Amino acid sequence: NNLHALAESCFSEGDMGKARSYWNEAKLILQETNEVGILTHVLLGLSKIAAIEGDYKQAYELFKQQSEMNDSLADEEYSRNLNEMKTRFDTENKIKENELLKTAAELNEAQLAGQQRTIFAISIGLLLLVILSFFIYKSYNDKKKANFLLEDQNAAISQQKKIIEEKN
Repeated sequence: NNLHALAESCFSEGDMGKARSYWNEAKLILQETNEVGILTHVLLGLSKIAAIEGDYKQAYELFKQQSEMNDSLADEEYSRNLNEMKTRFDTENKIKENELLKTAAELNEAQLAGQQRTIFAISIGLLLLVILSFFIYKSYNDKKKANFLLEDQNAAISQQKKIIEEKN
């Protein structure tokens, strides 16, 4: 605030009247705009002028207001820092939680892929077993038919042999 800077300059030159005037004007403006940070410096300046002029009660009141505002600012800063730290902590925890969930999802995906490969391999194995069983069954039936034909042929040959032996 420019008025505060002018008041500081007048104060350092020893012109307490102008310094008080600038600080009072700055105080009104800063109270309206709620600029507490600079307002604490203005109150401290006014407190110094009151002390120099011997108005210790006014100096004490202004200093007390300034101290309360400083405490309030410190509390706000502390709360802001605390909230910022809590937000950072919460954010970091969310990030870690998301990473854990992502890792778990990747692990589940890998397990699912492994299960799918196993199911595929078992399915192929069962299909091959069914095909092999079909060929074994077909071979068995073909052998059975061949044996049946051979038995018929053997029976026919035996009968012919018997007939030939009877003729001889």
